[in-house]
Amino acid sequence: MSEIGMSTSCFYPIETEKSLEKVCNLGFKTVEMFINSYLELEEPFITVYKRLKDEYNINIVSVHTTASFADGYNYFSDYYRRFEESLEMFKKHLELANVLNSKFLVMHGIKKQMRSSDELYFERFGILCDLAKANGISLLQENVVHFRSESPDYIERMKKYIGDSFGITLDIKQCRRAGVDPYDFIELHHDIIKHIHISDYNDECDCITPLKGLFDFERFFRRLSDLKYNGDYMIELYKNSYKEASEIKESAIKLEEILKYIKN
Repeated sequence: MSEIGMSTSCFYPIETEKSLEKVCNLGFKTVEMFINSYLELEEPFITVYKRLKDEYNINIVSVHTTASFADGYNYFSDYYRRFEESLEMFKKHLELANVLNSKFLVMHGIKKQMRSSDELYFERFGILCDLAKANGISLLQENVVHFRSESPDYIERMKKYIGDSFGITLDIKQCRRAGVDPYDFIELHHDIIKHIHISDYNDECDCITPLKGLFDFERFFRRLSDLKYNGDYMIELYKNSYKEASEIKESAIKLEEILKYIKN
């Protein structure tokens, strides 16, 4: 059954391990960890994550790659040697995901302005998908504004090229920023949506705490339920998206009630 979770990115730029502890203290049992430094893929940080996971009995469903702004440069440029070098860092993400028993690794991918061809991007992303799959992890492409993945049609082309190992994280905030109706993504790609980032909006801000704005979450959950989505919904905000962290937990409780109402 789908759960309402929280991303550690809600507390950025507080250090990741401290953010994870804050998420745990709010009472969330379903979590996404957003890694913000290569050092955070090493000891002693791994031991800290594991201790918090065990102590609070949480499920760290997904790990978000670090240096997302540099994905294109590291993995998807024409310079193949840099790709080979970056694979070692990618493997460290997979190792962390395995230690934490995470199902997903989330990546932003390539920015629109990069010169690399679409075919090169699809081929390299496919290699990363296969490597992740061999390690028991699903690599997910997130739709992100100013990245090629902001377009539902581009995602369709990736899906056709890469095949069965391809999946996506749908972020409804990024849809808003790209001027894309999230339901367009849902209708076209519900079969490959494995993970979802949620937030709300109003006339002043495009990212606020769920149920504080204009987005119809009951309609959203109902449509995804009809389409047999059984993944989680991860609240992903910025530090200026809310006043007190407690309101995120209050929002999650209400969202869980909506999910239960729909299921019944």
